[in-house]
Amino acid sequence: MSLAVQVVFTGLSAGGVYGLVAIGYSLLYRLTGIVYFALGDLIGLGAFVTLLVAAGTQPLTQETVSGGRTALAILAGIAVCVTVGAGGYFAVVQPYIGRSASRFTPSSTRRSHVRRTSFQTRSCFGGSATTDW
Repeated sequence: MSLAVQVVFTGLSAGGVYGLVAIGYSLLYRLTGIVYFALGDLIGLGAFVTLLVAAGTQPLTQETVSGGRTALAILAGIAVCVTVGAGGYFAVVQPYIGRSASRFTPSSTRRSHVRRTSFQTRSCFGGSATTDW
């Protein structure tokens, strides 16, 4: 195969991967309303698991990896990414979906911080420990 065909094929493959990553970011943002920055880590994890299963500790060449082992490696990479991604979603993202944001506005957070600090100061340095409001 000529060098030009290899360069075109490599460029289209890399562009396809970048497109899938962009679609993944868009899909996650539309579904959850959260920019999930860990998607890049999941993609890297999937790539390394796939390479580990495909090649093990030997160099990755066409002669060392058969078609069946490549398919197994791709499935293993997908399974690891789905497992880690779902675990992260259910542990970190899901508890915050559906909460009302009105409780966490900057003014209410600031007021509660002022009340807590005022209470702690009064109780530590004497005076009434009750709040005035």
